[in-house]
This record gives sequence, structure tokens and C-alpha cells, in this order.
Amino acid sequence: MGLEALVRRRVSLINEGKFSALGDVLHADAITHYGSGEPVRGLESLVAVLEGFQAFPDLKVSIEEVVTDGDFVAARYTSRGTHRAPFAGIPGTGTAVEFGGAGIHHVRGDKIDEVWVVDDLATLTRQLGNSSWTHADSESDTATRPAKPAVETNRAAVRRWIELVNARKLDDLREVWADDLVLHQGPDQPALVGFDNFRALLDMFYAAMPDLQISVEDVVAGADTVILRSASTGTHTGDLFGIPPTGRKVTYVGVGTYHLANGKITHEWFNDDMFSLVQALTAPDTAA
Repeated sequence: MGLEALVRRRVSLINEGKFSALGDVLHADAITHYGSGEPVRGLESLVAVLEGFQAFPDLKVSIEEVVTDGDFVAARYTSRGTHRAPFAGIPGTGTAVEFGGAGIHHVRGDKIDEVWVVDDLATLTRQLGNSSWTHADSESDTATRPAKPAVETNRAAVRRWIELVNARKLDDLREVWADDLVLHQGPDQPALVGFDNFRALLDMFYAAMPDLQISVEDVVAGADTVILRSASTGTHTGDLFGIPPTGRKVTYVGVGTYHLANGKITHEWFNDDMFSLVQALTAPDTAA
């Protein structure tokens, strides 16, 4: 079975509730990482987690695009379902939800041995009425995607943006970000359009966590798409999402999807684990 087929089969089996058949595409010792939480180790443990998850019993995942690169396969997807049982402390509401996500899969031999998944739980909980996320207004998504650059040019451009943002050379980001870039934040809110809006979002994060640094864990590059897995660490010393400074040092993960044209990023599907970040900043202080 080809690499892309393995990933599509994994998603299909989960959508159909055929968890016991996941051994067809996953090694018995496969590790699955969900957001910033503890990894699920082994196929048997994964099946138990999937069987025990009843909050969205009709949840279905639709793959939007797939990129293969060596032994890695990355996918961007949309999940849809109905909230029937408690989730994140929220009792079942009967609400139909739609949220994005992305995952990177490593293949060993003829099966997947490690998966990193980040779902947009911030958007999900907002749809369930239990979040006060702020988001900027924007124009409609009118950007287009011109000719495709080379795979390695794409890979270098995405790595370059992380390098520049870590060095706080924010004005230099125009080297790799198109002026009319589109940042997709979630299906229930408008996209941010234009470099200036993107810059304002970065300024907000760095005002809240001035020492924030992003580490690149994996980069999966294709003809006009790059999917990057990252871990971000910073100290919360300023207001963020209405949360006053806590002084806490936090780490959260992300999987971002980028479309590129002529060596510049034109679209990003923002998929950092903001849900876990906010949980870490609002958890009760357990210090003695």
C-alpha cells in the first residue's frame, strides 16, 4: 500500500468505527500524539482511546490535501460531527460542529509507526459556546495561487519564516510572505488577509510572550504545499486572549499548512494548539 493510501485508509477506518482493523496500517507499537498532551503508546491503547471517545459519536474526518516527502505523509483535514456527550467539561449540547486539523505521519516499512495530530480545539470549543477568543476582522479570501515553485524552494521559504520570526525580524518576513497572504483561522471566523493583519497578530503574541521561540520538528514539502510540525515555548508576561500575565512558561505544539507561489507563502491554515495553551494559562495555581 502506498504512503498516501496508508493515511487515507487510517482515516477511513476511524470514520467507519473499524478500530480493530487499524493494525492493517499501524504498527503494534505505533505512537500517536494528540496536541500537547501525553502520547498514546501502542495500537491497543489507541483503540481503547478511540472506543472510549463518545463526545461526538458521528464525527467524520474529510481529508482536504495530502503531501508525501520521503518517509513522511502530512494531511490537512476538516472534522464534522454532533456534540452528544461531555467534552472539555462541556455537557452534550447537540451542536453540529466543524473544525480543522492537520497531522504528520511517519512510515516505517509498510505501516505507520508515529502520528502527530493537532486539531483546532479552540474553534471547536468556541462553537460549543465555552470560549471568548478574540479575532480580527478581515476581507474575504480573494487571493489566488499562481505558478508552482520547486519543492526545495518551498521547504526553504517555510523554514526561513520560522528563522526570521524567532529572530524578531518581522519586517523581513516579506521575503517569504506574499503581501496578499491569507491566514485561515477556522471555519467559524473570517480569514486574516494581507501582511499587515498578519504582522498585527504576531505583535499581539510577542507582546504577551516576548521570549516565544518556535522549534521546527518536521517539514513535509510538496509541489506547492508545505506542512510543518512545530513546538512553541514562551513565558506569559503580557495579556493574551484577555488572560492577565501569569509568569508561566508554557509549551504548545502545532501543525501548520502552507501554500506557496513564486517562492512566497500565500496561504496558511493556522493550527497551533491554542486550546492547550489557554488551559495551561488558566489552570489553578497549585504552588504551596
